[in-house]
Amino acid sequence: MKCLICRAETSDAAPYCGTCGAPTTGWSAPGSEKRGLRIAGAITAMVAAFPLGAVIFLPSYHYQGVAISFSNGIPAAFAAEPIGVTIVAVVAGIVMAWGRSAWRRVAVGMLVAFGFQMFLFSVGTQFGVGSASMEGSAGIAGMVGALMLVAAGVLGAVGSADRHATGLASTQGINNWPGAP
Repeated sequence: MKCLICRAETSDAAPYCGTCGAPTTGWSAPGSEKRGLRIAGAITAMVAAFPLGAVIFLPSYHYQGVAISFSNGIPAAFAAEPIGVTIVAVVAGIVMAWGRSAWRRVAVGMLVAFGFQMFLFSVGTQFGVGSASMEGSAGIAGMVGALMLVAAGVLGAVGSADRHATGLASTQGINNWPGAP
């Protein structure tokens, strides 16, 4: 069997490579993430765009029998937040599916952060208007989309996590490095 780090021939029974000291069992080569979970997170993020986009058009509350939504009756500046989060969900989903490792980690963090932020925004939309008006369904759709974003971020984090145990520096002593005195 060949070492995944230095490509030296090593014994099948040896727990470490005789040349570089890398572990031969219990880890996988860098870049062999759990692709299925990462792709599931990317799909979840893109599907979350539907309820998040619906927040703009669904009624936020009813006032004197009239449905008020972000697209009708509420100043347009308030619609910027759900529109922005919807765009971030789609872009982060694309990056999680096809982006480089560092960009995937940024996308995962953004999904979790924007998910929590959108959840709080939706709670305010659903329950913060006051008891004099009847709540609409925009807040519920926003909460569902926000929880989907958090789930997508968690799936992406688990799917993008490096599966090798540790780097070489922590698995061998300083005196065992190739070229050490």
